[in-house]
Amino acid sequence: MSRPNLLGSAAALATALFLAAPVSAQSSSMTVDGVTVTITGGGSQSVTSVDGGTRIGLNGNVFELYQDRVVIDGEVMETSGFTEAEIDSTDGVKLFLDGALFYEMTEAQVLQAAVDDGDIDAMNDLGLLYVEGEGGVEQDYARGIELMTAAAEGGNQYAQANLAFAYNTGKWGVAQDEAQARDYAGLSAEQGNLIAMRLYGGLLLYGEGGEADIPTGLQMLTTAAESGDALAMNALGVAYGTPDFGVQDAAAGTEWYRRGAEAGLAVSQSNYGFALLNGTGTEADPAEAYRWFLAAAEQGNIVAMRKTGELLANGTGVEADLVAARDWLSQAAAGGDEPAADMLEQLDAYEAGLTEEGATDTDDASTEETSTPPDLPPAEAAIYFYAEAGEPIGPVTLTDLRAALGTLGPDTLIWSDGMADWTPAAQVEGIVAK
Repeated sequence: MSRPNLLGSAAALATALFLAAPVSAQSSSMTVDGVTVTITGGGSQSVTSVDGGTRIGLNGNVFELYQDRVVIDGEVMETSGFTEAEIDSTDGVKLFLDGALFYEMTEAQVLQAAVDDGDIDAMNDLGLLYVEGEGGVEQDYARGIELMTAAAEGGNQYAQANLAFAYNTGKWGVAQDEAQARDYAGLSAEQGNLIAMRLYGGLLLYGEGGEADIPTGLQMLTTAAESGDALAMNALGVAYGTPDFGVQDAAAGTEWYRRGAEAGLAVSQSNYGFALLNGTGTEADPAEAYRWFLAAAEQGNIVAMRKTGELLANGTGVEADLVAARDWLSQAAAGGDEPAADMLEQLDAYEAGLTEEGATDTDDASTEETSTPPDLPPAEAAIYFYAEAGEPIGPVTLTDLRAALGTLGPDTLIWSDGMADWTPAAQVEGIVAK
């Protein structure tokens, strides 16, 4: 049986950060033999005086600066003299002489030099450039996987995590292979890699790529979550909120959603909003539910956009505001959310009715306005989960579930409290509208 992915669908590329990131670049200057040398960036650095010049070692590259020439990794280039030299390694390597660009190496060229010296961190980082087609190289999945495999075999946890992702998803030109994914994830997890722990935990829970090991799977997810991995927090919310693993605990699941929400993860903010709205594993609190739906909506979560608009229209947990409600519902509808589009139609009909009443009653100043905003729609319990592209979505209401099934089809796996396992929607009585 296919299962919802507890781990998040986006690639979480793991880099050893062989090159310093621009945001953390540092600069240092010194004067050697009358030449002011400035190095901007990070990584391994050394500066020594040599006969008539200066030798600089930077991330495996060697620069020798003389008044009449510059030697870079053995390549000799003539100069007409200079008093200032700057080597900037924040994006590849650039050498400036008296403020003018003299020499440039792409990020890939810098890493290749380090790879040639056997640096396994550089192997992983260069592999990532090839699979993404960045840093001065054309996209080449085969070369990227080759480099990351060499780094992984050398014990690099980041390459192991990246290969686990590739084999788990079938991305980067490799065939999906859960056994390979599990092996690489396990190796990386043993070294404390949080991304790998999250993936490894999910594979262990579902017995993919090998036998199931629920206790170890939950332990892996918990370790990653306790170390700050928000996706692992959400995964635990799903794990404890469903019966699949024999540990169902609504309060524990909601607590993990809360922690993921406070860590800033939009899907957890939306999930926690549903729990607060429906009193699942916690006391119902519509005002807090609105706050968390709004936080998720502001990050672009479409379901949360709709719920924010719905609560604003109905004045649930927040003062009614039809203008703001329309704005959020419009954004959700523009993102393809059919229930939001239906709510907009109800809102249109309500406002059209107000206009007609206003035209009829203009001559009667004593007429009291008795119209109230439409109920968009009557509150339903959000008790269903469904699987989309390997992701568990929910909890959602029956209305929302049916709207999703209209796009995904009746064979979509769903689950709700009381069901023994994830089941195609068409096989669950009362789900697919007749």
